[in-house]
Amino acid sequence: MTHKPHTPPWYFPRPEVTHRLLMSFGSNWGQDHVAIFAPRRRGKTTFLQQEFTAAAEAEGYLVAYADLLEDRDAPELAVTRGLLRALEGSPRLGFLRRRSLALKLRKRLTGLAMSASVSAGVSASATGSASLNLVEVQLADLFADTFQAFAKAGEGKALLIIDEFQQIGSAGEAGLAFAGRLRAHLQMAKGSVRSIFTGSYQHAMELMLNHRNAPFYQFAARVEFPNLGRDFVHHMAEWARRQSGGQVELDEEELMHTFVRRGSNPAHLHQLVTLCLTDSLPLTEADRLTYDRFTASLGYGDKLVDLKPLHYHALVLVLVEDPSPYGTETLLRIGKAEGRKVSSAQLQSAFKTLENRGFLAHEGRNAQRYFEDPTFSDWLFERILEEDPRYPSLLQAAKLHKADVRARERIGKPSPRSDTAVPAKD
Repeated sequence: MTHKPHTPPWYFPRPEVTHRLLMSFGSNWGQDHVAIFAPRRRGKTTFLQQEFTAAAEAEGYLVAYADLLEDRDAPELAVTRGLLRALEGSPRLGFLRRRSLALKLRKRLTGLAMSASVSAGVSASATGSASLNLVEVQLADLFADTFQAFAKAGEGKALLIIDEFQQIGSAGEAGLAFAGRLRAHLQMAKGSVRSIFTGSYQHAMELMLNHRNAPFYQFAARVEFPNLGRDFVHHMAEWARRQSGGQVELDEEELMHTFVRRGSNPAHLHQLVTLCLTDSLPLTEADRLTYDRFTASLGYGDKLVDLKPLHYHALVLVLVEDPSPYGTETLLRIGKAEGRKVSSAQLQSAFKTLENRGFLAHEGRNAQRYFEDPTFSDWLFERILEEDPRYPSLLQAAKLHKADVRARERIGKPSPRSDTAVPAKD
């Protein structure tokens, strides 16, 4: 059995998502492999670790969990570690056999991890390249052995969860090679090893799962991970009341409004309510402080440092939902601001760069572009556009749009910002 983290009292369960996933795996018409997408800090990892893993184990699954952010440049190493942790905790192999197998695999893994670290620091010499290639071959062999041991130990009910799956595509040629090996192993273990892939970046996940030349093209069925809503807000208000012995009574309507305005982000709301409890702050002040800390931790400013002026313009076009991003008037306005002629091809290239860097995404050929992270679009409004004097005409458009968004929030209408933007021009 895998180690289950302590469930905090504020955690809000999602039984409908758990049921849907387990029903899919357990039915004849279901899928062996599914993909879950939601922006960062929406509760995917917490859900998988706090709730779903325990439910799957109760159904007889041997569950392995791997977070690819654990080894950003070595996804094969991260997955191998996750498989080995599951084997070490499995009661199915018997203590002596499990201990012997785990020790052998762990010894190989420790040696490889050290070799990979040394090889990664070697300059691009012939010796360094040869050493790294040898490490990659040995790691591939270790992954194969560990996967096969995991599949056998699962006795037909093994489940591999790979968090931040899109990171494979960011690991260069080694990542793509591993993706091919991973798919091959999963196909060979069809019916005995299921998998869940989660991702925080829509564009990167699309490239991994829906691009015709991708190793995982049409391999996994997409499962929606719905936002939490009013029930969660009520749960958090009740938690605050219980924790404070009735001293902290939060207005649920105001709390709900804040939750929606901050992109239905459960991590933000939890931190906000915690500040109301620990620092006795009013909700508005706690919201601002939480938001500032939250966005600072995500490093939005650092991500913008190396962007060119045309990238800024492209971001703003998505932000203000320009209906004619490639129109003559828009291109002339951008060209005037930059002091040079700007073509639609150059603007399209800027959009592609922003997609590849995780700022923007779109689904399908004629779909609208939108921000991968809704919190980033809010931050862009508040921290860049209102302080940056370089783009006065676009700034005015953004301010008008912001006023419209706030008006919609006051009357309870959804903002169109999250699902409309610049149409893709592929």
